[in-house]
Amino acid sequence: MPTIARTDLTPSHLHLTITLLREDLKPKLDSEFKRLKQRAVIKGFRAGQAPTQYVKSLYGQSLFYDVFNKMMSDELTGFLKDNDLDVLGQPLPVEDGQRQYKFSIDNPEPEYSVVYEIGHVPKFELAGLSKDEIYDRYEVTDLDTLAAKDLEEARKSGGTRTNPEEDILENDVIKVASKEMDGDSPKADGWETTITLSVNEIVNPDLKAQVLTLKKGDNIRFDVADLETNRDQDFIRKYLLSIPADDEREVGNVFEGEIIEVSRVGVAELNEEFFQANFGENVKTESEAIEVIKTGVAQFYEQRANALVFREMQDRLLKLNNVELPDEFLKRWLRLSNEGVVSQEEVDREYDSFATSLRWTMVRDRIIERFGITVSEEEIREEFYRTLINYFRAQLPMEMLKGGVDRMMSDKKEVERVSSNIQYEKMFNAALTTVTTQPKSISSEEFHAIFDQAKQTTQG
Repeated sequence: MPTIARTDLTPSHLHLTITLLREDLKPKLDSEFKRLKQRAVIKGFRAGQAPTQYVKSLYGQSLFYDVFNKMMSDELTGFLKDNDLDVLGQPLPVEDGQRQYKFSIDNPEPEYSVVYEIGHVPKFELAGLSKDEIYDRYEVTDLDTLAAKDLEEARKSGGTRTNPEEDILENDVIKVASKEMDGDSPKADGWETTITLSVNEIVNPDLKAQVLTLKKGDNIRFDVADLETNRDQDFIRKYLLSIPADDEREVGNVFEGEIIEVSRVGVAELNEEFFQANFGENVKTESEAIEVIKTGVAQFYEQRANALVFREMQDRLLKLNNVELPDEFLKRWLRLSNEGVVSQEEVDREYDSFATSLRWTMVRDRIIERFGITVSEEEIREEFYRTLINYFRAQLPMEMLKGGVDRMMSDKKEVERVSSNIQYEKMFNAALTTVTTQPKSISSEEFHAIFDQAKQTTQG
């Protein structure tokens, strides 16, 4: 019988020595050779009639390797399963110290031993999910102000566009038929274009004040660098002056031209038609519209507040569950499994990020196991229904919805993505019940600063 000897190097790293004896190998070799000889097609001989030694000379060594590797693989797989080892990467033969053997199908050596190096997830008790762990949960205080701004934006987007000819206001957009200037006169063969600009974005305050005194048909001189904030020369040439990329002519910054169009968008009236078009048939007043908007805004910030809590929770759990990994083994496995694709230098450079991700996977799996989190097919279907309804923002026939969901369910990658998202949310909500959260009131401006900083830290 084959023998297996285990040597634990660390809680997550071991050597496994598998030994096959001649009496284990020889019957397998003889049996496989007999089958091979019977079906081998060799030029000059009828099937199964080629001389035994000739067949062995052709196929004996490769047959030995196949049988040997299959037996080793079976023993290794059985050991990992019987010992409930959650393998990291895959087992690798150790690089040094392996004995060299002869692989003769007629005369196997008395025994063959191979030492495998194995990294595995160590046993650990999940720490950090208790009421002693306290997290701030941000609550935005200026929901009324935010809702009022959103209502005003809805009125603007639903307003009527006009083209006034007697004045220009700050929120207007103007078009200027512009000519490149050379001193006080248009430049000979200079660039001509129509420039479109928003009055409220004009950087130069004097130029902006002047524009607000004009109307359609009036002339104005300006420096294109004064029109918008933080625009480099490439942006100015491409987007303001509309100069083709392959046109390398030098164009100055000073232009003059006639205001040929003024566009103005008025705000929609706060009437029943506006409310129903934007907020549903049950909304009939401004206060009801504000409440609908506040609900949506509150959900927006609640989702992001949860994301911040979970981000902090993830960082804390990683610190409290700093699982020891077989670093050198994993680096070797990464290099060998990506041979020809990544270098050792790249493996070393990216390893810390890989190890952090791997540790989080271990912690995540412990949380999922602790709370028995599963995702059903019905939950995935329901999420697809919500996605379609939100995307089309309309009442769709049930048959159309069902057909769309069926198509999405047939996309394996999409199903895996949605399943992972549902599992993530369930895991977070479950973990949240075990810790202590305390509300912390801040303004939306402060919230965005904190959230943006967290995003930059994650991306960095």
